[in-house]
Amino acid sequence: MKYIIKQIFYTFLFTTCLSAQWSTDSSSPQFLGSGVQPQIASTSDGGTYITWITDGSYHVYIQRMDELGVAQFGDAGLLVSDNDNASWIAVYHLNIAIDENDNAIISTVDQRTGNWEVYAWKVSPEGLMLWGEDGITITNSSTSNMSPRLTILEDNSLIITCSHNDGEILFQHVSSEGDLLWGDGIIKQDDTRNLVSPQSIVDENGDIVFQWLRQSSGWPIYSEIFVQKYDLNGEPLWAEPILIVGPTSFPMGNWSQQLLSAPDGGSFISWTEMSGNVQTAIVESITDEGSTLWNGGMELSANSNNFRMSPMLVISDDSYEMMAVWREANGSQSQRGIFAQRVDSTGNRLWGENGVAVVDMNGSYDYLDVSVSEFDDEIIVTYLEQSSNMNGDVFSKRLDSLGNGTWEDGTVVITSSNDPKSDLKAEKGSNCLFISWSENGSIFAHCLRDDGSLGPPDIIPSVDCDSGYVEIDGLCFYEDDLAVLQNMIDNSYESGIDLGCEEGDAYCGSPNPYMDDPDSWFWKTIDGEEYNFADGDSIVEPLELGVQEWVDGRLTSIMCGAYIYCQLSGPIPSIINELTEIDQFRFEGNYFSDYIPETICELNIDYEDDLSFDISWNLLCPPYPTCIEENIGEQDISDCEQVSTIDGTIPNPFELDNAYPNPFNPMTRLGYYLPKESFVEITIYDMLGNSISHLVNEKQTFGHRSVDWNAKNDQGQPVSAGVYLYRIQAGDFIQTKKMILLK
Repeated sequence: MKYIIKQIFYTFLFTTCLSAQWSTDSSSPQFLGSGVQPQIASTSDGGTYITWITDGSYHVYIQRMDELGVAQFGDAGLLVSDNDNASWIAVYHLNIAIDENDNAIISTVDQRTGNWEVYAWKVSPEGLMLWGEDGITITNSSTSNMSPRLTILEDNSLIITCSHNDGEILFQHVSSEGDLLWGDGIIKQDDTRNLVSPQSIVDENGDIVFQWLRQSSGWPIYSEIFVQKYDLNGEPLWAEPILIVGPTSFPMGNWSQQLLSAPDGGSFISWTEMSGNVQTAIVESITDEGSTLWNGGMELSANSNNFRMSPMLVISDDSYEMMAVWREANGSQSQRGIFAQRVDSTGNRLWGENGVAVVDMNGSYDYLDVSVSEFDDEIIVTYLEQSSNMNGDVFSKRLDSLGNGTWEDGTVVITSSNDPKSDLKAEKGSNCLFISWSENGSIFAHCLRDDGSLGPPDIIPSVDCDSGYVEIDGLCFYEDDLAVLQNMIDNSYESGIDLGCEEGDAYCGSPNPYMDDPDSWFWKTIDGEEYNFADGDSIVEPLELGVQEWVDGRLTSIMCGAYIYCQLSGPIPSIINELTEIDQFRFEGNYFSDYIPETICELNIDYEDDLSFDISWNLLCPPYPTCIEENIGEQDISDCEQVSTIDGTIPNPFELDNAYPNPFNPMTRLGYYLPKESFVEITIYDMLGNSISHLVNEKQTFGHRSVDWNAKNDQGQPVSAGVYLYRIQAGDFIQTKKMILLK
C-alpha cells in the first residue's frame, strides 16, 4: 500500500505526458520527468531503461521505453526509492545495468540509516520490484560508502564495488535473487595508503577483473592503478595484483579510469595523468594471464603540447581493434576540441600520431560531456557543446574505420534549445543510439538511428511461422536447414586452421569475414526475390553464408566455392542429410577436412553433375562415401592418416554437434553422430555439476541422431535461465559442450 500511495502522488506531481513515440525533431526531445543525472541501459527487445534522480531530495525514478519510444511505466516513470540524500554528491552514485531477462538493476547510496549505505533494486520489464520496494542492502557499516558500480554476469548475478570512507574498498557478488554470495564482501585495505575507486568487468572467460587506485595522503595526491582477476567464488586468479601505472598524478579525478573487456580474454584500461606541464590520455593492454603489453601504457596522441583528457574506449566488433575518444585543449586552454584514435593489437596508432579531430579546436565552446559508441567497426561520438554560460546543445558524429565522417551533413544536431544542459549519456541499442541528458532540471531523451536521423526505428513486423520454422526479418526459415549451415560455420571457427592470413587482412579467415560485410555481394534468393542479410555484427550467421536459394522456407541451393570464397574449414557436419530439399551443393575450393559423413549420400542431388555437386579442392580424407567417390575431385590429403575400411563402413569419428539454436528459448536440438552401434547416454548438467535431465539412455545403431531439450528437468519442471552443459557418452567416447538458456 505504501508503494501504491507513493506512485499515485508522483504521477499527480509530474503531469507532463510523454509523446507517443520517439521524436523526429531535434527541438522536441522526449520528456521523461524532473531530475538530473540520467543513466541508460538498452534492452534485448530494442527498447531502453532510463533512470534518474530528482534534484534536491535525490529520489530515484526509472522509465522503460519500448523500441518505438512508447513509455511503459506511465507518464511520470516508476518511483524506485523515496529515501532522501542530503548531499549533492549523491548524483554520482546512481548506476543501472540490465540482466539477460531484461530486468533493470539499479544501485545508489542513501542515508535511510544515517550513514551512506549502498542499496540495489531489481525492476522487471513489467515494473515489478523484484527485490522489494526497499531494495537489498549491500553495505551495513559504521562508515560512509560511496560510488557503487555494477557489473552483470552471465548467470544474472552481479558484482557491486564501492569505496569506504575510511580508505577501504569492497567487492560483493550478488545472486539473481538478491543474496550476498561473498558474505560481508571482499574488503581490501592498505596499511599506509588509501584504496579508492574500485571498478569491475566480466572478461570473455566469465571471470571478474577488478581495478582500483592506491593513493598517497597529503597534497598533491599520487596514485597507482592496480588490477586483479577473481573467479566467481571470490578467489584471486593472479598471484598478485598487477601494477598498471604509478605513482603518478591523476588530474582528472579518481573516476577518469575506464576498464574494458577485450575479445581475447584480456582487457584494456585508460586514464589521464600529468605529463610534464600538460595532461595526457593513456591506454594499456592487459593479457588474460595478467601482464601488460604496452610498458606502462601508450599515449593516444603524440601532441605533447596539448592537454589530452578523459579517454573513453570501445572495441570494434569486427576487427577487435580498440578505438578511443578524448577531450583536448591547447597549452593555454584557450582552444578546445574532441579527438579520436584507433589502435591495433601491437599498440600502433592507426589514425595518425595525433588522432583525428571529431570537433576542431576552437575558442568558443567547451566539451565536458562526451560519449562514444561502437557501430559495425565504426564509432558514433556524442557530445555536449557548451558556451561560457553553460548553454549549449547535443551533437553526434559518426566516423568510419579510417576515421572519416560518414554522415552527409557531417554532424547531427540532437537537441537545439541552447539551454543549460549537463549529464549527457549515450547507450547503443539494437535499433538506435539512445541519448539522454538533463536540461533546466528535467530529463530528456532521443533515439538516433544509424543513418544519422532521429525518430523511431523501422521495425519489420513479425510473422507467425509454422512449427519447425523460425522467423528472421519477417521471413520464415526451416530450423533444421539453418542448423546445418550454422554447424558449418561453428566447425570453421573451432577448426583453428591457419589460412596464412597477412596481418590486417580483413577478408581472410575461416569463415571469410567478408561475408559479414554489409556491402558484400553474397546474395540470397528467397521465393524469387533477392536479399542481403549481412549485418556487420562480427558473427557470420547462416543466412550470410555464400549464395543461397530458398523456396517456401527450405534451402534448395547453396554455393560457397569457385569464385565465392567462403573459406570454410573443419569437418562437414554429419547432419548434412537434413538438407532434404537441396538440388545444388557446391563447396569447391574451401578447407573442409576430416572424413566425409556417409549421410551426404542421403541428399536428393545429382552427384555426377559438377554444376549440382562439387566439393573438390578441399582437404577431405579417404575413404570416401560410395555415392561420391567418382566425383570427389582433387583433394589435399597430405595431413590425412590413411586408414582402411572394415565391412565397407566409413571410419567417421564420434561427433557431438553444437546445440542449435544456442542461446535458445524454449527448445534446442542436440545432434550427434555414431560411427557404430553404441550405448548412448546424453545428460544435461548445471554449472555446479548437478545432473538436470537425462535425455538418452539406450543402445542405438550407427548414423546421425538428434534429441531435443525443452529446458525442463527430469521432473518436468522448467529450469531457470543460465548456462548449462550437455554431455554425451557413447562407449569410450565422452564429450561435453555448453549452451545458454534465455528467459
